[in-house]
Amino acid sequence: MKVRREDLLKILDLVKPGLAKKAIVEEFTHFVFSGKDVLTYNDEIYISHPFKTNFTCSVPAEDFYKILSGTPDDELKLDLDGSNLKITSKTTKAVLSVTDSEQVLGLVNEISNNDMDWKPLPKDFLDAVELCMFSASKDASRSFLTCVYVNGNQVTSSDDARISIYSMSSSVDCSFLIPVFSVTKLVKYEISEFCLLDSWVCFKTPSGVKFCCRRVLDEYPDCVEFFEFDGHSIQLPNELKEVVDAVSIMAEGDFDIDKKIEVSVNKNGVKCRAEKKTGWMERFLSTKLNIKSNITFVINPIFFSQILEKSTTMVCGKDRALFLSGPFKHLVALYVED
Repeated sequence: MKVRREDLLKILDLVKPGLAKKAIVEEFTHFVFSGKDVLTYNDEIYISHPFKTNFTCSVPAEDFYKILSGTPDDELKLDLDGSNLKITSKTTKAVLSVTDSEQVLGLVNEISNNDMDWKPLPKDFLDAVELCMFSASKDASRSFLTCVYVNGNQVTSSDDARISIYSMSSSVDCSFLIPVFSVTKLVKYEISEFCLLDSWVCFKTPSGVKFCCRRVLDEYPDCVEFFEFDGHSIQLPNELKEVVDAVSIMAEGDFDIDKKIEVSVNKNGVKCRAEKKTGWMERFLSTKLNIKSNITFVINPIFFSQILEKSTTMVCGKDRALFLSGPFKHLVALYVED
């Protein structure tokens, strides 16, 4: 069969995120041609793109992609001859050993069903998961915290030191947990529909790309109560992130999560101070602020810098700080002296 090289490369680029870097199952590092799709699967992510072929096989992804990328011709011919895939063009001839595609196709049988019950996603779903994903934990001992939690019209994430919540414009009328490592790949696709299965949640683009990720089947705690507290509202200056980043190099702590800086706010500006055994550093940002009283708090500079990229509207309480930006809100725990 004849194919346009650029068209096939674009399709392969879309399904590549489903490849495993290393795998016990060889086919997890392969492009799989099913006859109607080209797909990848690594036991956590499955991605497929419509692509009709007159053969089915599983081909080593890295070698196949490099051959196509290095071929200058616009048109290629792909032919399956026994256990070999022949790739020919005007200037190039190549042969790749292939394996049977039945093993992977059997594994993805549930998520390759054409009769899946697709439902529309809220128009701001991608905004919601992309804004929240940075708050998810990297600690695999509590798997639910390594996920983005979708529940009705809300998307939530937390690492137990901060919580992000985005209220979407409409509801998905169900709930599910998506591992954040899958979300980082998902946000690159213009998805418009979803389908919830027993072990998977699947998304689809208008062009027919299907992106499915394995769900984490766990309970997620209700975080609403943590957002109810008394505090002082402050509109922080946009330039504050640069100041926080500058002083954080002197913040004490063996790990990022242990670091802290002191932030003092008054009507004339904001002062940030960091200190460790070898010395200290402080920097003052001069700006007029509309506040009723002076405020001082101690916060993790990494967390503070990350949220300042998204919001500078802050409500400061005794032991927590809330940041607001439209439908997005983010809560950070503050350090409090014993």
